[in-house]
Amino acid sequence: MLNLNLKITEEMLDLVNVGFYIFQDDQFKYVNKEISKITGYSKEELLSANPYEFLAEEKERDRIREFTRLALLGKFENLPCEHSVKIVKKDGSTGWVTLRPLPVIYNGKRAIICSVFDITDAKAEKQRKEELEKFLGLINKIVRHDLINKLSAAISYLDLFMESKGERFVESALRSLEEGIEILQRMKDLEYLARSGKEERTVSLKHVFERVASNYDVEVAVFGDCSVVADDGMYSVADNLIGNAVKHGKCSKIDVTITRKGKKCEVKVTDNGIGIPEDVRNSIFDEGFSQGGGTGLGLFIVKKLIEKYGGEIRVESNIPQGVAFTITLNVSEECSCL
Repeated sequence: MLNLNLKITEEMLDLVNVGFYIFQDDQFKYVNKEISKITGYSKEELLSANPYEFLAEEKERDRIREFTRLALLGKFENLPCEHSVKIVKKDGSTGWVTLRPLPVIYNGKRAIICSVFDITDAKAEKQRKEELEKFLGLINKIVRHDLINKLSAAISYLDLFMESKGERFVESALRSLEEGIEILQRMKDLEYLARSGKEERTVSLKHVFERVASNYDVEVAVFGDCSVVADDGMYSVADNLIGNAVKHGKCSKIDVTITRKGKKCEVKVTDNGIGIPEDVRNSIFDEGFSQGGGTGLGLFIVKKLIEKYGGEIRVESNIPQGVAFTITLNVSEECSCL
């Protein structure tokens, strides 16, 4: 076991860009400058504090206590050579560090010297990449689902044209194809912005729902407005809610009421259709769930997008008939709400 020369060791460790501390008798006996830089605490504050209090999670405190006990007994064979933990900094923010301990003799007694590597940025980048992959998978689902709907509609209109020669069906087919192209372009832009990390912006909900409503031959009334933090995925949210009400709910009228409530924006989408049976309401947001022979992706996409924006969505009956979807989103700081 290494026997540390106190003065030489402390002078050397203060020169490196890696955090080091010496732990003995349930407290820090030494911390170098890098530890102060990582945590935001001064050396004096660290030396007088309970080391375990810097760990963000209680379960990690128990785990590190046990690791420390075994390490001080020299039982390293069953211990990881390194361990990553979440810490709380002086300013209240959290970070991640990797600990690599070694047994030493310090001032004639058993101790642990531990190198500390700040992996906060690396952890955040890994998490961003994982979230990006999930979102790109969702974009792929949106394209498949929404584009198939538009192409299917175009085919149906062309079939009707072949039967009746009504020119209005050709116009409707062309409109569906144009909407399909718009979806592809929108999702392409959204993918680019997602990869650049700049996908979210201020979005006017009134503009989104009115734009989508113009593609449907039912009465859609939009009341109020609110700017929220979202992206072009909101068009898919609106399209799926209105499209479901028309296709599966067989409605003739849809009301979209947008209301600001403090720092939140509530969007209520109600229709006068056949409604959703109570026994399946808890399943309608599940991927693959469908009652009408569809893909089962529409409402799944809606829920995932709303959650991505930090919001929530719920469903209930509309009185006297139909269904009501209520969405809650965060208001943008640039919000201009009516």
